[in-house]
Amino acid sequence: LANGMQVALLPKSTRGEAVNVAIRLRAGSLETLKGQSGASMLASGMLMRGTTQFNREQLKDKFDAMKATVSLQTSGGTIATTRTNLVESIKLAAHVLKEASFPADEFSRHRQETITGLEFSMKDPQTVAVNKISEHTRRYPIDDPRTQPTFDESRMMVDVTTRDPAFNYYKRFVGGAGGQISVVGDFDANEVKALLEKEFGNWRAAVGYTRIPDEAAPAKPADFIVNTPDKENAMLIAVQPLSVNDDHPDNAGLILANYMYGANPGSRLFARVREKEGLSYGVGSQMTIPTFEQGGSILLYAIAAPANMEKVLASIRDETAKIQKEGFSADEVSKAKAAWLQERQAGRANDRNVAGTWTGLMHANRTFAFSKKYDDAVAAVTAEQVNAAFRKHIDLGKMTFVRALDQSKLK
Repeated sequence: LANGMQVALLPKSTRGEAVNVAIRLRAGSLETLKGQSGASMLASGMLMRGTTQFNREQLKDKFDAMKATVSLQTSGGTIATTRTNLVESIKLAAHVLKEASFPADEFSRHRQETITGLEFSMKDPQTVAVNKISEHTRRYPIDDPRTQPTFDESRMMVDVTTRDPAFNYYKRFVGGAGGQISVVGDFDANEVKALLEKEFGNWRAAVGYTRIPDEAAPAKPADFIVNTPDKENAMLIAVQPLSVNDDHPDNAGLILANYMYGANPGSRLFARVREKEGLSYGVGSQMTIPTFEQGGSILLYAIAAPANMEKVLASIRDETAKIQKEGFSADEVSKAKAAWLQERQAGRANDRNVAGTWTGLMHANRTFAFSKKYDDAVAAVTAEQVNAAFRKHIDLGKMTFVRALDQSKLK
């Protein structure tokens, strides 16, 4: 568009003339976003609570009348509607994004709801574990936009943030330049292209966008046990930074290794800890591989009774050592490839997923050709490459482990 906002359009026949829209907004820089966490948290949830023309109930009624399911925040949002209602849905969404009014009564209600939600979460073993990880691995000051505040810190930030700073954040940082919109489904491409230009083409945030780089954190191995009194379940979380991105030569091998290690219900950790030994309610791994800098990570998790948590951790360590020593078999890799590729194909059959993925691809100046390249690389990777990637990058000795549990239940 005229302001540089990127647009991708995929008109196609769909069941029920369905259309999905994904909007991603980006603004600010490392310097301009310093100290904005509290204002950002509260501003994000205010857009659908009232505009210069409509209150919260009126907005809901109007979107409902359009058969539109809409979610809008300061970072963007989604629209799911039909061909007949698409134009009016986009117009109303654009109005919400550009003319939110932050009604004082709605802001007070939203801030209290946010505080209540944070206070409730702070008692949960998973939250406690995440907080401890965040505290231990922190690299930047609390006002740095790259820092993930703990729930306690978020609670304090929200508590001291009034309407004016939140509204000022919205006025300064929300705009179209630097963002992306994708539309997938049953629509007229020329009509929608002209509409998007009209609604968003001249929309700019007061503060420009500069992407904030973030390399992998240095490993800070540690092992913590945090007491969570009166909680029935215990939570284990372990995190290791990975110096990889999605162009790294080991990426395909790592993706498949993690899939077999703990990222699906047939994975090694799930089969061993939950199915064979019956020690946990849930167990697995999640891998983050970013687009730009080499700032990835792998996270292990397990939910179990407090009395079983040490056994869970011992089994995870043993199964990981077994993989390091023996590797995944060629047959295991072959089956995992087929399952992973089938999941990817199923994801692209979902128009909402396609729309959302497209905004990220455009941000990196890519097309779905990159997605195909990604699939092809995984399809071609050998068992030897998968095992080499696992042995090279996954190291429990570099992980921070946190077990959050009621220590009285260990006796």
